[in-house]
Amino acid sequence: MLVIAITLGAVVITATTDPLGRAQPLSIARALAKETQPVRVFNSYNASGVLLAFGGPSIQLAIDGRADRYGNARIQQHIRTENLQGNWQADFASADANYAVIGNDSPLAYELTTHRGWKRLRTDGEYVLLKAPPSAN
Repeated sequence: MLVIAITLGAVVITATTDPLGRAQPLSIARALAKETQPVRVFNSYNASGVLLAFGGPSIQLAIDGRADRYGNARIQQHIRTENLQGNWQADFASADANYAVIGNDSPLAYELTTHRGWKRLRTDGEYVLLKAPPSAN
């Protein structure tokens, strides 16, 4: 909404915007908030803020934006996992995830959907929501 007021020769412009309107992955977080089962998510590091804020009370993330909690080595390991580098399989398995919110074009998204039976549920900008196959949980 844009409001323009002219008072005594002065022009005042006020813009009201929705700061979350373009936040990614907001639609994914809201979908996860509706889940009735436990929501354990292997997530991209940069998606964690929106997922924590809007993903519902039962969401558990593999990592969040608190760099002081995890330290650089852990964050870099997590990023390598999304890129299928290093000991990515053990790192991914340790999350015990039944969902993934990761880069739509990431090597991990390709691996999970092409070779591991994960299902693509929705996308939101650069992110994709994947669900683990029943046998993985």
